[in-house]
Amino acid sequence: ARFRRSVGLFNSGKPRVTWAPRLHNLIGFPQGIPGPRLLERFAKHIRNYRQIYQVEAQVAVRRNGPGFSILAPSGAEYLARKVVLATGVQDRQPSLPNLERLRRTGLLRYCSICDGYEMGKKTAAVLVCDEAGIQKALYLSRWSKDMTIIAPPGLRLTPTRERQIAGVGAKLIRCEHFSLQNTHRGKRMTFRLDDGARVRTGIVYVE
Repeated sequence: ARFRRSVGLFNSGKPRVTWAPRLHNLIGFPQGIPGPRLLERFAKHIRNYRQIYQVEAQVAVRRNGPGFSILAPSGAEYLARKVVLATGVQDRQPSLPNLERLRRTGLLRYCSICDGYEMGKKTAAVLVCDEAGIQKALYLSRWSKDMTIIAPPGLRLTPTRERQIAGVGAKLIRCEHFSLQNTHRGKRMTFRLDDGARVRTGIVYVE
């Protein structure tokens, strides 16, 4: 818009940043800012530009000659020379009845790149379900030297991965079902695993 181009912004769904009680990794916000408040500021800023046309809808994109057609559920059609796909990610959520409450406390998190720096000396647990999750848990080890990886029994690990996990001093627990409760006045969490064991941790990442 600042290059005097006409821009259509098509948005649907709920960004995962709304789960963040406070973000500290953005320059210009030294005290941090809640995720929902940040989105409000984005929206207010965008409204200053008449060149941006916003549509809150899930749309379809089709080739149309040298450009594209964007089709909205209302039947409206928009033409564009270029299309930028900024779809974000969709997390596989743990099956927890208290999921949203744990997010609000800041004890259940989703982006170690965003806030791993803030962990200090907290213990960490990482919920993984695939190879990518293991890689992210290893990445998280640069901030936490006391880490537990909780993985499903069916996830196969190569000998190299097993050596890497041992090399960062992480504990690997195989578990199909668990519950997660915040304890110690909401400053820590306790896993209750399907075999009856308990694991206490300071923060949990969903990877």
